[in-house]
Amino acid sequence: MSGRPESRAVEGYPARRLLVLDDDAAVRDTIALMAKRLGAEVRACSTLVEFEALLASFGPDLLLIDLMMPEVDGIDVIARLGPHCKAAIYVMTGADKRTFEASRGVLQAAKAEIAGFLHKPFSARELRQVLERASIALPDASPLLLRDRSADLLSPGEFEKAARSGQIGPYFQPIFYADGLRLKGFEALLRISGQSTGYFAPQYLEQLVHDDDLSTSVTDIVIEKSLAFLADLTTAPDLSISINIFGVHAVADGFRERLAERCAHYAIAPSRVILELSEATLFEFDELDFRKVTQLRLAGFGLSIDDFGTGNSSLGRLASLPFSELKIDKSFCLALPGSESAEAVIEACMGIARKLDMTVTAEGVEDGAIAVRLAAMGCHALQGHFFGQAMPAQVAAQWVRAGCPGKPA
Repeated sequence: MSGRPESRAVEGYPARRLLVLDDDAAVRDTIALMAKRLGAEVRACSTLVEFEALLASFGPDLLLIDLMMPEVDGIDVIARLGPHCKAAIYVMTGADKRTFEASRGVLQAAKAEIAGFLHKPFSARELRQVLERASIALPDASPLLLRDRSADLLSPGEFEKAARSGQIGPYFQPIFYADGLRLKGFEALLRISGQSTGYFAPQYLEQLVHDDDLSTSVTDIVIEKSLAFLADLTTAPDLSISINIFGVHAVADGFRERLAERCAHYAIAPSRVILELSEATLFEFDELDFRKVTQLRLAGFGLSIDDFGTGNSSLGRLASLPFSELKIDKSFCLALPGSESAEAVIEACMGIARKLDMTVTAEGVEDGAIAVRLAAMGCHALQGHFFGQAMPAQVAAQWVRAGCPGKPA
């Protein structure tokens, strides 16, 4: 024996607690051995009964679930876990690519919170990346367990009270040019004071969608604080700010005039303000709405079509509006490693953007390899945890003044 320890923690990160579900004993044992050598504490099983027992007794913070099993497939296992699972879920399979892509689509359509996908056979290096990403994603986890986000959810009444009292406002996530060296600007993302800084529950967004008065109040707060933040960045006078706007507000009477007035108040050129509208919004617009959106562009504001590829808009509607930017939804970028379908969608988006003279920003960029690939495909700007998480205004401003420490080399 060499005397070397059998396992070694991933450098710079805590050991993970990994539970593997796979009916193939050889594959299961190989994965367990690789994970142990990377410092993870591992349990492995082959049946749903064993899996559910270990889920309760072992308390894993990472699950690695095979899609193809004789007793019950991985899709059903994940469905049984429900939305309140405390562990990060990674899916693996040796299925052909088309079946793999279809399974991915089913899980995404079901709103399953999947942390990542692995196509078998995968290497120790790929498994190491999973362990590293899990550690990065859970900086506050203790004891190495994801918190049940449902426990933090505000009731509709509590959420409305928080919104009315100004507790809901923007954090700012950096957006870099595709070379990864130059900061382009920030996107304003909704956060709640005192809540997890990385999470704004879908339930909150739904409440805003169905309450125009409340969403108007929140939108006004976000715009005001975003413009104040941009004005404070006197050492970086060319940075942009991207603000998500509900379609109903973008076409409301007086919105364009009020926004122009607030920009003038803060001495911010309208060209530095990019209004993001979801792709689905296009189907809600009538002829008058088209005119008002066009007038926003004529006033100098940037217009970005957000979550592109996930809605049902027609290319005709996209072409009829003067959007200046197309944002590729993060689901395609997260799937990009090893996904021919995701790559095909991104390439199609790039082609559309070129024809319509639009710039392209890709969201969900989690590592350098994805950033390099997206840049090679022609993306103009990149956004995601690889470049930085959303920060409060004061922290973001200090980060810019300090030269964006920690940005990719």
